[in-house]
Amino acid sequence: MVNHDPFTTSVSAYVFTGLALVIALTRLLLRWRGRDTFKPDDWLMLAAWFIYAVATACVQIILRNGSNVGIKNPDDLMPEEIGRRALGAKFALLGRPFYMTYIWLLKACILLYYQRLTDRVREVRAVRICAAFVVLTWIGCMLSFFLPCQPIQKYWQVVPDPGLHCTAAPESVITMGSTNIFTDLFLMLIPLPLILRVRLPWKTKLQLMLVFCMGIFVIMVSVMRMIIVLNALTQVNKLIWGQLECFTATIVANAPTFREFWICSRHRARLRRAFDTGSGGSSIDQSKHRRPSDPYDCSAYDQTQNASREQITIPPKGYIIERTVALRQESDGGISAAPMGLATQIMRDEARRGNDSMV
Repeated sequence: MVNHDPFTTSVSAYVFTGLALVIALTRLLLRWRGRDTFKPDDWLMLAAWFIYAVATACVQIILRNGSNVGIKNPDDLMPEEIGRRALGAKFALLGRPFYMTYIWLLKACILLYYQRLTDRVREVRAVRICAAFVVLTWIGCMLSFFLPCQPIQKYWQVVPDPGLHCTAAPESVITMGSTNIFTDLFLMLIPLPLILRVRLPWKTKLQLMLVFCMGIFVIMVSVMRMIIVLNALTQVNKLIWGQLECFTATIVANAPTFREFWICSRHRARLRRAFDTGSGGSSIDQSKHRRPSDPYDCSAYDQTQNASREQITIPPKGYIIERTVALRQESDGGISAAPMGLATQIMRDEARRGNDSMV
């Protein structure tokens, strides 16, 4: 199967970790530029990166010193090399929980995002059940890292060979891969009923489905990682595919939030053009509407008599709202709706009192 040299793995780990940091910082920057309050999942995303950085640091130590995985003739090793490989094996054991915790923290970020979508009892219950499932699977993966090989010192034992269960740990690969796939499927299913019920064009619905179902790429990487690693149980294979999985999960976890930023900036550009040029000889009163210089700020426009709110709702059993502010000129030319605050922000709409009567 596929094998990677240590140098390529080392460089890839640095690149993936650096890009993940860029994504986390860009998310915070765009939130700040958009005059929006920072959300818990924004900070959790940044905190999760430090977990990722520790896992990457462990990768570099493992690649530099080696480990006790895949040694053909351990009895021929010199004492100095045995010590180095034992050190690498210790950091391999240390890196596993950090690597897995980063993946699971990204799932928590997605759940926090889902929590802001609706007040509906059914959807809130689904988010809570998924959150409990994520916690339980995290505990299960942790146990699979440390319990199969006892005593624990065998995890970094080089001579004599402690056995496959203590070096390559195929049980942990299978446990983490399968639970990762099931939790990702659960996460993808939660927003689908909301998207299907919302009164939006099918083109927009399909776009939203694609964004929220990007977890399929993480599932594909997880499946490929299990197949390749289990057929070629080398430390380098495990490390490079683990790094690829972390980076793919980072992109997927940030996709819905970055879509909001993109829609916001697009509509913001329309509004700036509307303020710069009038239609049919008429222009917007600049004294009543100040044009902000920030291209990401979608909330700086005053809502005056020329502004109106539009709500896109769905039938009973729960609403998804896309709040927009439509600036309308008095002349023939009209301006398309632009978002209020963060554009296309899927928001809560049902009053709890009304929910009680419909659920």
